[in-house]
Amino acid sequence: MHEQVTSIGFIDGSFMPMAEMRLPVTDMGFQLGDLCYDTVHVLNGKFFRLKDHLDRWDRAVAARRYQSLDYNRDQIADILHGCVARAKLTDAMVYLVATRGTATGPMKDLRNYKNRFMAWAMPFFAVVAPEEVETGCDIVIAETIRIPPEAVDPTVKNFARLDFVRASFEAYDRGA
Repeated sequence: MHEQVTSIGFIDGSFMPMAEMRLPVTDMGFQLGDLCYDTVHVLNGKFFRLKDHLDRWDRAVAARRYQSLDYNRDQIADILHGCVARAKLTDAMVYLVATRGTATGPMKDLRNYKNRFMAWAMPFFAVVAPEEVETGCDIVIAETIRIPPEAVDPTVKNFARLDFVRASFEAYDRGA
């Protein structure tokens, strides 16, 4: 019998099925999109350039000015490995995410928030279909303007990507 692959996550100090992970609506990652992330591939059971991804992660966390993630670099690497091992994946996409978190007092002073760390491992997926890798696909240059770097630092990966959503629908509407 073939064992079903499960996506496993880690949040608030616990590993769990990804489908059970919850982010409170009071978290500034939800309310303001105040978060950063990175994604690491696992291919044939091995992380691809994990050190380089963690270097970029450290720079992103510092740029967002998160001060209280509770996990150091080695612990984060262990958590990522734990997600992959528990999910029993040999090829995976592994996300690590930090959010501003929730207030520690009555004031909305972003310097005084309890930052949140989460991660998950899910089966590897490609952006284009395998046949498109071989035969090509139609693309468009969207008219949608990207959020300018003066507004959002493009070197810090974030989920505030409504411009991407709009450009994707523009491409769909144009048959690409």
